[in-house]
Amino acid sequence: NERLDAAENITAPTILHIAEEDEFVDKAAQTPITHGLARHPHVTCYSYPAVNHAFPRNNGVHYDDSAAKLAHERTAASFSAALR
Repeated sequence: NERLDAAENITAPTILHIAEEDEFVDKAAQTPITHGLARHPHVTCYSYPAVNHAFPRNNGVHYDDSAAKLAHERTAASFSAALR
């Protein structure tokens, strides 16, 4: 949150996958991040409700299969678009 002023340095496609129930980045911190980056031309933020930190990590404590698959699909689509 306090580093949003550095967002002007982002010059390549960037994806943020935000776990809405993240135990390390609470909703009070998530909101300014997503709002602060909403109009950035290189940043896309995705929020995943009801999942915790590191939800896409295979065999992780908070692994969520459906959210992980969606995050993976979104990441693959972004790579595909960027590499065209």
